[in-house]
Amino acid sequence: MYKNDGVTRRYSESFKLKILAELSTGKYSKRQLSRIYGIQSSTINEWVRKYDRKDLMNTRIMVETKDEISRLKALQKEVEQLKELLIKKDLDKLVLDSYLEVAADNLGYKNVDEFKKKLRHQALMKATSITKQTGVASISDVCSCFNLKRDAYYKYQKRFKQRESAVSQVLEMVKQERKGQPRVGTRKLHSALHEGFHHAHLKIGRDCLFDILREKNMLVKRERAYAKTTNSYHHFHKYNNLIKELEVTRPNQVWVSDITYIRTG
Repeated sequence: MYKNDGVTRRYSESFKLKILAELSTGKYSKRQLSRIYGIQSSTINEWVRKYDRKDLMNTRIMVETKDEISRLKALQKEVEQLKELLIKKDLDKLVLDSYLEVAADNLGYKNVDEFKKKLRHQALMKATSITKQTGVASISDVCSCFNLKRDAYYKYQKRFKQRESAVSQVLEMVKQERKGQPRVGTRKLHSALHEGFHHAHLKIGRDCLFDILREKNMLVKRERAYAKTTNSYHHFHKYNNLIKELEVTRPNQVWVSDITYIRTG
């Protein structure tokens, strides 16, 4: 409720918000709105303070020239493009999270967080190697994305090099052992190379050896043992199927037999 020339006027909340909305478009100034709606400029300023519209405290820039209009249209187009990029980014994140959930479930992890924690340092090494080549970001920036400090990268890099050296030694020993026994299994390999691991100061257990050979695709695949006992393409006489269209209705009406295959030397 405001007084002007002895006349008391009441304005609804929707009317006040409408005036502020038109002012925010930049099409009209406070003075022009006051002339159009018969409102004092000071009244509009009070509404601006009442609704805490700090963006409307200063004088609005009037859009009058064609250059300003074209500039605003270009900005609006750029905003729409940014919105589309954000939507695309959200969709890409959704797809990536879905892949991670499926991978974590297939590998036996409780959730994606446990899966990420297990592979965090390996992913850090991969990311830093890419950023070194491209120069997109520093090592500190990449480490902060993984919630790790810079020294964690150097510590893991040292452990990574030590492991790579140990793995190369183990693979060389396995290759030497398999020259004489190409299909020797991992358990027998671990037993045969135990002394060699000890002399080389390598702490390699059975499960660790399995992991190394599995990672390098060097596990011995089991051959399926089976015998082919049916040969339909022989030159002997082939008898007709006597019961092909016979309906069996009583016991002992039809007898069948089979051949047992026994492997011999």
